[in-house]
Amino acid sequence: MANGKYLYRQIYKDITDQIRSGRLDIGAQLPTASELAKSYEVSMITANAALNSLKEDGYIERVKGHGNFVLSRDIPEGDGDGERGNADGAGNGTIGVIMEHVSSCFGLDYLYALDEAANKRGYKTLVRFSYGSRRREDEEILFLKKQNVRGFVCMPCHGTYYNTEILRLVLERVPVVLFDKQMKGIPVASVRTDNHGAVGLLVSWLVSRGRKNIGYVTVDDAYTSSVKARNRGFRESIQRNGLEKMPECMIRTKSKFGIYSDSFDPDTGRQIMEYLDANPKMDGIIFEEYGFLRQIPLSRGQLLKRIDACCIDEDYMSPGNCYVTHVRQDEKALAEKTAEILAEQIQNNSLPSLTDYRVPGILCTAKIPEGGNEKQL
Repeated sequence: MANGKYLYRQIYKDITDQIRSGRLDIGAQLPTASELAKSYEVSMITANAALNSLKEDGYIERVKGHGNFVLSRDIPEGDGDGERGNADGAGNGTIGVIMEHVSSCFGLDYLYALDEAANKRGYKTLVRFSYGSRRREDEEILFLKKQNVRGFVCMPCHGTYYNTEILRLVLERVPVVLFDKQMKGIPVASVRTDNHGAVGLLVSWLVSRGRKNIGYVTVDDAYTSSVKARNRGFRESIQRNGLEKMPECMIRTKSKFGIYSDSFDPDTGRQIMEYLDANPKMDGIIFEEYGFLRQIPLSRGQLLKRIDACCIDEDYMSPGNCYVTHVRQDEKALAEKTAEILAEQIQNNSLPSLTDYRVPGILCTAKIPEGGNEKQL
């Protein structure tokens, strides 16, 4: 089918023309969504959007397990083009959103802003969570498909392999935007923070404070694009600034921390404290993510009294945490770009024109009293 905007409207128009002209009589059975998708060379989601619009406007009745039947020839109130109630005509339906997790420092503002950006384009959001489980992520994708959502926003779980259900969505030409992660070699759009540049900002801040021996706490980057970018950004920035390369702390804990803000992992805290003790000349340290910082028993006072610490995001609202210099991810900009790219795919029934959009992070500097390093709110 030729490319053009709002292809679900073309299906809608073709069927309403047949109904109004009498070529499809009242009670006549329409093709199934899968048959329409094949005939028009569109995704099942686009075909279902057209059928749902016909039902909403009173032209057809959709009977589960039996089919779609012509109900009326009357032209509905409004513009008669399946966009009743949409001032700009841009959207019609629901967007499915699957998040791995959210917290006060990352994800919550993104969800608020995404809902607002989607609503502005005529869509509603239906949010589900995978809780870091690949099996749960599959289940939620299948659940949302049954709800006939128009497209997907997915924050994929960490893992070695690509999720097969996400790959299936891409092969079926379902509109998809990945949030916070990238799938290289797959024609699927991703919107994420410029993690490489974010860690570079933190290195530059430490250098401006006169720090020359900067440590780094992270995990194996083989399976997660965001971690890979942060690790590369740290190493390249250290080299660019002519600093001595300190040993890195590669956390060996098999699973990362729980999804809740008060979750702790004693083994991770032990590894970090051993790393600090083994490198007494360290005067600055970067945590690849805030979760590592909160694993340290700050009551001992070893970290913040001796060296400058900073991280990606900040979880100072968690029990026992404090405010340190960090790079905050621009969640409103991330959400706006996500909605823009997804709406483009839905309306054009096309592959994304942009497959990797990176949003700069925002450096948030802690207040440091004169004569000391200790951070405070």
